[in-house]
Amino acid sequence: YGKTMASFQKLEDVYRILDPVKNRLIVYSCGVMHSARQRLPEVLLKLQRQPSDEIKLLVHDYYMISPSYTLLNSDNRYVGVPRPQLTQDSVHRYINADGSVVELGQWQEEWGQVMHAAKEVEVFSNSSREIILQAYPLAEGKIRVKPHQLLHSPIQLETPICSGLKGIGVLGDIGVVKGSQVLHALSRILNQEQIEFRVVVLGMLSHPKLLKAPSLVHGGYKWRDVAKLVEKYCIHNFLVPSVGPETFCYAAHEALGTGFPVWGFNLGAQSEALARASNGFLISISMANSTPDDIAWSLVRAMFPKKKAIGH
Repeated sequence: YGKTMASFQKLEDVYRILDPVKNRLIVYSCGVMHSARQRLPEVLLKLQRQPSDEIKLLVHDYYMISPSYTLLNSDNRYVGVPRPQLTQDSVHRYINADGSVVELGQWQEEWGQVMHAAKEVEVFSNSSREIILQAYPLAEGKIRVKPHQLLHSPIQLETPICSGLKGIGVLGDIGVVKGSQVLHALSRILNQEQIEFRVVVLGMLSHPKLLKAPSLVHGGYKWRDVAKLVEKYCIHNFLVPSVGPETFCYAAHEALGTGFPVWGFNLGAQSEALARASNGFLISISMANSTPDDIAWSLVRAMFPKKKAIGH
């Protein structure tokens, strides 16, 4: 017994090595970076040779719905689950190395065959369940919701007392889908409106130079140091700025565990976590019709209702 792991350059070698294996459990976890990712449905179905072989799909992203695995459009907006008849955005097409195009309809048809063949589809939030069902309604009986175990125990914190700027804490590495453009805009608005708060990113940030001082990027950190960092930067609340639907949101759960107010938007697994918590605060906004500046202004109005913001 034990676990055998291997890496192969050619799919033919995978088929050959696994040829003697009977009663297979084929678990798909993530294929976004695979060199032959457009062939993944074909590969999974080929690995399932016998009726006793089972396929299990883990929904860590939405690649089985669209080549845009975050479901964002080319303008970095989430407008809902892409539908072949309604979606014209090129980001939902896959372009092969030879220049040939896999349209969204073909993409979903091929992944739909895998959904049909799979014994189980494991998602990590009810939000993911609903998104998968919008694309593949016939998968309903196969979906199991199994949230991740948190990586860290909750740390209940005391609100720090400070005489200077207070901090809006953001946990983790923040790229576009996680809300980097919203943070850039928020830092500008906090300055413009002379609001005595700044954004503090505990992690890395895409295009950090666009974050206006005194907002700052702390960089990487250890979870055990969060209490010290909250004190250092006088963090009074947390923000989950994601503009796309997450399949599960560790940052939301970890922030909520501090007992501090945690703000976020009405989409994805992040909103599911915030809605269940007494210290979670959801901001309802149409991502399809909103720019990063619009979203940041909505944040300012919700977080600082007594401040008469100008401009928006």
